[in-house]
Amino acid sequence: MVRQFWYGGVAQPSGFYTAGNATFVHGAARLVVALSPYDFAGALITPHATIAPGHYGSLTGDGSYGWQTGTSDKDLVTNGFTFTLDSGNGNKLDYSGVIYGSGHVNIKAGKIGETLHATMPVILSGNRPQQYTGVTTLLQGVVVLNKTAGVTAIPGNLVMKYHGPYDELRWGAADQIADHAILTINSSNGKLNLNSYSETVATLRLTTGALITGSGQLTVRQIWYGRV
Repeated sequence: MVRQFWYGGVAQPSGFYTAGNATFVHGAARLVVALSPYDFAGALITPHATIAPGHYGSLTGDGSYGWQTGTSDKDLVTNGFTFTLDSGNGNKLDYSGVIYGSGHVNIKAGKIGETLHATMPVILSGNRPQQYTGVTTLLQGVVVLNKTAGVTAIPGNLVMKYHGPYDELRWGAADQIADHAILTINSSNGKLNLNSYSETVATLRLTTGALITGSGQLTVRQIWYGRV
């Protein structure tokens, strides 16, 4: 038993930690977290059910958490491969896990007009900051940045790629994106919906037709609009 234990930048409750969730081994002045990888490539449709307690996802090729993900906190290591959060065109996907590694991350929400569930966003939640170093690409739909205020949901550059009429990056709390990030909105109808919150980024690149909506404050060092 420990009085205080920090894991992933977050203070954990004191108590006994066993193989039921992860094994914390006492050693000298530190605790060593012993977690095991669940190796996979391709689509993992139900990660929360497939990846056992005490394990994390580990890519051996490009892979995804798929349309039956629902609510999941399963961490993942990209190992340099591309990882996709894929709601299967609008099914529930609320992800609070942490992604590690140098691979890129894609997010695919619903495409409005194609399914009954297409308006459901992909939600990035939780109180642990993302750790991957690759580019985040919003392929289509609505993504809500809903981590605890000040906790990083997008740790680096982000591109909104799809040219659909309803692409939106929506804030659910303040300060969700790394201050050094470059936001590139290539979607001609894409929206940044601050939703009354504040955010700071290094550079904002907007194509013609892209919008910034919702009350709030976006602080940037450099803005590109169109090709200027």
